[in-house]
Amino acid sequence: MRMRTIFVCLFFVTSAFAAFKFGQFNQDAKNGYKSRVSSETEYETPHGILKLKNVNEIVGLGFLEPSKQILIFEPLGAASITIYKSQSGFQEHFPNVETVRVENGDILWADGIFTYRLSMERIKNRTEMQKIKSSGWSD
Repeated sequence: MRMRTIFVCLFFVTSAFAAFKFGQFNQDAKNGYKSRVSSETEYETPHGILKLKNVNEIVGLGFLEPSKQILIFEPLGAASITIYKSQSGFQEHFPNVETVRVENGDILWADGIFTYRLSMERIKNRTEMQKIKSSGWSD
């Protein structure tokens, strides 16, 4: 009698664990998100650090997801800014950022389709920001 009770309890515990794991798998397959950085390169700029990351982002089941490249700027004393994000097609080799250069505060890179140049200047105070807004730039 005691052995039967142990087996019944063990059956229910195992069933509950299996149901939990199946529910977790089902939720991940529908709308789960996973991200893994496969490589990361850092570049120094006068205004902060620039990072080029190769990332595998999987949303949902994620069957044969191509990798993405993300260019992130981390200014000194501020939150990070995503400057560029690209995803190549399945078994394609472009867009693919291979080289990034920093020259006199400008950031230059090419992805196999376009070349990019980003110039940055630090805003010194609030009145300068107000001048920029009043000259036609919007938020």
